[in-house]
Amino acid sequence: MPSLWIVWLIVQEYGYSLIASSKLYGSTRVPEEVHCRTGGANRSLTTTFPLDYQRLQPTKQQQYIDYKLHYGLRYNPNRSSSRNGTQERKKLLPPKSPYEPPSLSVFHIISFVNGPCVPRRQPSTVVENSTVWTGVCYHEQECNLLNGTPMDSCAGGFGVCCVFRYGCDGKTEQNVSYFHSAHYPLPTTDALPCGFTLVLQHSVRQVLLEFLFFELQPPQLGNCVEDQFIVSVQNDQRAYPVLCGINTGHHMYLDIDRAYSHRLYLSAVFNSKQPRAFLVKITQLATPLAPASCLQYYEGVSGVLKSFNYDNTSVLVTNRKASYFVS
Repeated sequence: MPSLWIVWLIVQEYGYSLIASSKLYGSTRVPEEVHCRTGGANRSLTTTFPLDYQRLQPTKQQQYIDYKLHYGLRYNPNRSSSRNGTQERKKLLPPKSPYEPPSLSVFHIISFVNGPCVPRRQPSTVVENSTVWTGVCYHEQECNLLNGTPMDSCAGGFGVCCVFRYGCDGKTEQNVSYFHSAHYPLPTTDALPCGFTLVLQHSVRQVLLEFLFFELQPPQLGNCVEDQFIVSVQNDQRAYPVLCGINTGHHMYLDIDRAYSHRLYLSAVFNSKQPRAFLVKITQLATPLAPASCLQYYEGVSGVLKSFNYDNTSVLVTNRKASYFVS
């Protein structure tokens, strides 16, 4: 039985080869008997193929199968070299993506809310000893681009508390900013005009001016002659009082109509070389804090109201119409 099984395998192998070769050389019938030796004994097995075959040209698939059976190679005879066949097989494989090691950027962008902040390190000068600055938390680069002054760190050390303080010819659109005289906190003797422009935001309805430090030359006979501090709003016919003398601690509310007003102007005019200095905090308010047409507004159970330029010795500035509201 084992010998017959081997014979059957040989017949399957060489019988198919004879069939293919008969097609290749044009024979119409394969030999009827094929003798095969099996094992070590001289025994033979006769196999007949009674079927007729037509003269057919071998197909490419048949040629490929013949070569595979005879030589055990995946070789395509239609190619001129085995190198081409290897290249064709490589085309069937999925492309290998190049290895890219994980990369870690040296710089990481840290984002945080640009909210208000109060610097912990306040200036130690005598004049500014009672001044509490208010800034906005920005990246240090943003603070420099916006012409701000970094005074402290914020956002866990990733940002700086940027204070927007401007001298003469300053301009800003920040919600909270400061306008001060030249060389502040030192007094100045320059007899030159000093101006500041505030670009009003679209949502602003009121502006609050807080005179944190304000010491100009006093009025003469009730008139501001040597020094004048002038407040004006673009396209606004309302007249605000011209200030001089001592006004530290005072404030003013300015009503804003954004349909017509887009700028707020502060001007300090000095006509003498006497020393003076001022620091004004400017806050844009989207929600009004004071009633309309109220220049000064106070809240509390009790307190003291003072007129502008009140220092127990100076005279009252003439032609001033100020409205005071208390709630």
